[in-house]
Amino acid sequence: MSRYDVFISCKSEDYKYAEEIYDFLTANGINTFLASKELRRLGESEYRRAISVAMKGAYHLIIFASNPGYIDSTFVYYEWDMFLNAKLKGFKPGNIITILKDVAIDDINMDLWKYESFTYTNYKNSVLQYVDTDDSRARRAQIQKEKEDEQQRLQAQEEERRRAEAMRAELTALAEGYKKSLATLEVDANKIFSLAQALGIKEKKCPVCGRPLPVSARHCATCGYICSPIEGLPGLEYLSTDKSSAITLARGVYAKSTQDISDEKIKEYENHIHELLSIVQNKDDEINKLKEEANHIKEQLNGSTQATQKPEIEAKEMKMPSQRNDYSVWVTFMTTDAKKFLESQAKDYIRYKVGTTNLKAGMFKSLAKAMEFKNLLESKGATIRLEYRGKPI
Repeated sequence: MSRYDVFISCKSEDYKYAEEIYDFLTANGINTFLASKELRRLGESEYRRAISVAMKGAYHLIIFASNPGYIDSTFVYYEWDMFLNAKLKGFKPGNIITILKDVAIDDINMDLWKYESFTYTNYKNSVLQYVDTDDSRARRAQIQKEKEDEQQRLQAQEEERRRAEAMRAELTALAEGYKKSLATLEVDANKIFSLAQALGIKEKKCPVCGRPLPVSARHCATCGYICSPIEGLPGLEYLSTDKSSAITLARGVYAKSTQDISDEKIKEYENHIHELLSIVQNKDDEINKLKEEANHIKEQLNGSTQATQKPEIEAKEMKMPSQRNDYSVWVTFMTTDAKKFLESQAKDYIRYKVGTTNLKAGMFKSLAKAMEFKNLLESKGATIRLEYRGKPI
């Protein structure tokens, strides 16, 4: 049985007002019953039984009316009279409250005069204190906590968004400044190169491997070291002292990579390279062979489209071929007409077994003849598969 904090009793004509009260109470954690809301949700078909069950589980009763006569209408009277009798007998400790719209208290049933009453315009100010229960207070506290948690979540989300925007703005500003600095450094680098060349300096030395480089070189092609414009220039070595540790590390890596390799190891590498080149050459030969076969098939297909069907097939074209016959015709589905044709026209030349399918009916040297034979069998209802060297085409 559902436990309700409040049961709202009203005539169906007042549902639109009662539903506003229902929404107000529910939003404040009051578990409320209203027939237009709860009976539809609960799926009850017997109104009187459903009302009795809800009334039994309700703690407080609110009666709403916008017309004095609605208070004593059949179902409204039945509801509040049931609750009142239960209260008088001590079964209902909760309150009975009337909320009236354009109705005076002395115009309604006298049995309700002694109970608390509010107008429809001011009930929100005080009604909660009359319908509160321990459960409703707990629910209201939970609702308030959820609202506060949601507010904190939204606030944190907004702070994170603002922080991200500030970081993006700072990143953009730094990137633009860096870009401008690079442009300035590039201008200075070109000036350094021009002045060095004007002084007759044509080469500089890589600080890692010691190889000579053009004065305007930005990196060493031998060891891969990226040089700043001033590195390696004669007379300016002292300006590179701030990178001495990095240069020392780079020299160690370069020295390790250029250790002497024995002649035997070199020979082994050379043999391995020759093997790889041989494999590549073989692959190229296979590719060229496949290209030739593809061109051959293409030419045969072009020729087959120009061939005309003949009612009969010469026996010499259907003789079982030698290994040089690349095109084979297979019957995958036999018909009576196709069977008769094979028996009458080609029985001496066709490998054919009565009662089976997927049998080889003939082999040919040219695609045109194979296509001609295939088309003739298909005209007699058979299903044919054409293959070139064992592969379907």
